[in-house]
Amino acid sequence: MKFSLQSSVIAVIGHSSSGNTLSTLDIYGTFKVPLFLPVATNPQITQVSSEKKWDNIYRLVPIDNFQAAKIAEFTKKKISNQNKQSKKSALIIHDETTYGINLGESLEKALSNQEVVFSSISNSDYSQINKSLEEIDSDVIIFAGYYEEGGKLVSDIRKREIKKPIILTDGCFVSKIFDYLGPDSGELYISFLAPDISKIEKVTPLISKIRLSEPDAKFSDLAYAPFGADSIRIIHELSKKILSEKSSITRKELLKCMNNEKNRNFDKNMMIGPYNFNLDGDNIMGRNYIYKLNTNNFNEWIFEE
Repeated sequence: MKFSLQSSVIAVIGHSSSGNTLSTLDIYGTFKVPLFLPVATNPQITQVSSEKKWDNIYRLVPIDNFQAAKIAEFTKKKISNQNKQSKKSALIIHDETTYGINLGESLEKALSNQEVVFSSISNSDYSQINKSLEEIDSDVIIFAGYYEEGGKLVSDIRKREIKKPIILTDGCFVSKIFDYLGPDSGELYISFLAPDISKIEKVTPLISKIRLSEPDAKFSDLAYAPFGADSIRIIHELSKKILSEKSSITRKELLKCMNNEKNRNFDKNMMIGPYNFNLDGDNIMGRNYIYKLNTNNFNEWIFEE
């Protein structure tokens, strides 16, 4: 709260989750603090901002609907590749976080659009999950939630010798999930908001610098870093425009520059852009990708598509 009163703070980059971001929107909106989102994907963030007529948000990552659509498309293709003649079906399991519930609902809509029959349950009652796994003859299991519950769920499912493909959402894209996974994890996929950053030339210098202080960091622990770096780059680009006409930068001038339609496209010098922000502040150029657990090394993901 105190920083929002400090004129020296012209923008904020954060937070680490959608829940944290939603809880602080009133502060940023009321004090008109430009907010750049390199992580939070919940659509409600920009919906709330728009309803309250705030115009201070730039979200670099795609919203949950993008991810749900990608998973639904991959699920249908995965089932079709198995040459099954029966109806295509999926079981959605979500944790009870705001993130998991919202993404679970987005998955239901996306799977319906792909003509995939689905059943959806919460993982708060493991006896219900066990019953559902026995009764529902689903082709694919999808978990929407964070890594700890996701890792435990995968381990539990595989211990009961259920071999069906499992797809995890981006909340599980953390190296700590490997504490729960291993050679018995089977056919396991995960969705994430960025391609393999180790293969992107512009990202290499950033990753090299991070590895100096965190030599053992996994790709999944570094994957949001380029979005944070691009947030800084966008602020820098906008600041240059302002300083070409003004003697100093204020959050008011930054917002004015941000909300000029001519300044809502960013591609040049960006690490993993392009970014094209709509009037609500969402990046309409967002994309999602699928990774597969490496069967030869059970603590890393392999870029699938």
